[in-house]
Amino acid sequence: MRLKKKIRSLLSKDEIVEIRNQQQHILDVLAALPSELSGGERTMMDAVAVAIQKNADEAALTIRQLNERIDFLETQLKTSSEMAVSQLKTSVELAACGKSGMLKVLIAGFYGADNLGDEFMLKAVLNRLSRFESLDITVLLYDNDGYVPPAYKDIHYVHLQKNMYDFPNLVHKFDFFIFGGGAVLDDTNYSVDNAHQYDISTILIKISEYAQASGKKTAFLGLSTSYNMSDMVYIEKLADVVSRSDVFLLRDKYSKVQIDALVPGKAELMEDIVYSLPRLKTDFQSGADSISVGVVVVDEESSKNLFDACVAFQDEIAPKHMKIKLIPMYDYMNSNIIQYGKIKEKYGSFLDIEIKNFTNSYEGICGYFSENDFNISMRYHGCVLSLMTGTPAIPVLYDKCVHYQNKVRQIIDDYNMPELLVSSVSEEPHSFVEKMMLAMNENERYRNTADMVAERLCAGAVQQMSKVINDLFD
Repeated sequence: MRLKKKIRSLLSKDEIVEIRNQQQHILDVLAALPSELSGGERTMMDAVAVAIQKNADEAALTIRQLNERIDFLETQLKTSSEMAVSQLKTSVELAACGKSGMLKVLIAGFYGADNLGDEFMLKAVLNRLSRFESLDITVLLYDNDGYVPPAYKDIHYVHLQKNMYDFPNLVHKFDFFIFGGGAVLDDTNYSVDNAHQYDISTILIKISEYAQASGKKTAFLGLSTSYNMSDMVYIEKLADVVSRSDVFLLRDKYSKVQIDALVPGKAELMEDIVYSLPRLKTDFQSGADSISVGVVVVDEESSKNLFDACVAFQDEIAPKHMKIKLIPMYDYMNSNIIQYGKIKEKYGSFLDIEIKNFTNSYEGICGYFSENDFNISMRYHGCVLSLMTGTPAIPVLYDKCVHYQNKVRQIIDDYNMPELLVSSVSEEPHSFVEKMMLAMNENERYRNTADMVAERLCAGAVQQMSKVINDLFD
């Protein structure tokens, strides 16, 4: 029998109702007493009525507080059970990792949540490590029951630790730690009590501290910071981690300025590691009477001005027909598909909208981006992948998160296209329309620029990744 039922069985529902009925009956009787009562008698009766009502209110409050406490304890019990199961799973996974005589490497990042930018950064790191047969490689994953790990050869997987005291055990198991890409230098959640259970920025600090204290090697590849950090405890710990790292590489110059202010001369620049993946481009062109636009958004609420602009854009280019293809890049608990469904329900009467199926295939997602005249993306890697295929991209700065600004500014600098940047999700619709008109009317020029710059960035990323991995493990 559940805890709640055991406690509530002390008084049945009928007994509680009966007590309340008796209380109300007494109050009704007191109210109906004849007015001929003397002043003293009436005062005494009123006092009795007030006392009864007070007791009833206090009893109701006690019952409500007891119910709230029961609910809290049940939640705690459920959380504790989930943590115990998670820890058991992690222990079993850890036991399977590590082959004797091989260098045991743990790769950590925002992996396992089906965020495609992070999944492709992992793919890029594993591609470069695959030639080293002496490495025993494990990838640290988030808890996500819907995630199906890609079928990489000879790769182990282990899930995040839920207990802070398990971090030393994790570190003890491995010899080398790689943090492979992402906007993971962010103090937003560091002071939250349970941040070590889910926040990759906090996890990076925790693992690095234990690893470096144990004399183990740490390498940080293609990271970026939030544009503003203020938690002094996090900042001090980050500075120590940077100074003790074997390699610390950032993917944008704005993040480098921030890290240089903490540890001068330690950090170096590299291209985003996704650029080290093969370019998959096609020569797409819509017909004279139509235009195809790929769209990546973070959530339905933040996309209102964008889709209001799409309606206005369709009216302005009529009779040319616009096809909008919503491209999902984040599949944790079907996040994108659910949000995209809401968008289609709201705007489907005004716009021709197709929701693409989620795929974690690199070839598949590049195919989605390359089949459009241009793409509009609130996600950083949506822009990167679009441009890698030679397809113009309109970056929309998702300014609700502090870790978007630095990396998006780097894209604008790399491709020299400030006129296409939408600097906030809340920009007026006419501003979106202006960017879309530019991307359509000067499509060939933007295609040539995307193709030329992406070719240079990809070549540079391949050289950088090969050099840093070879330097670490040769």
